[in-house]
Amino acid sequence: MVAPPCVDATRDQDERWPAPVATLFIVSTSLALWGGIFWVARLLFG
Repeated sequence: MVAPPCVDATRDQDERWPAPVATLFIVSTSLALWGGIFWVARLLFG
């Protein structure tokens, strides 16, 4: 059975981010999120 073109994920490989860029994005956003959480906690609880 042939999958319809909208389901075939192998066609969009050129639109994906390279692994180092995606990893850097995930790590930087995670650090920013945790930094913001600790910053707000420090403001609230002294």
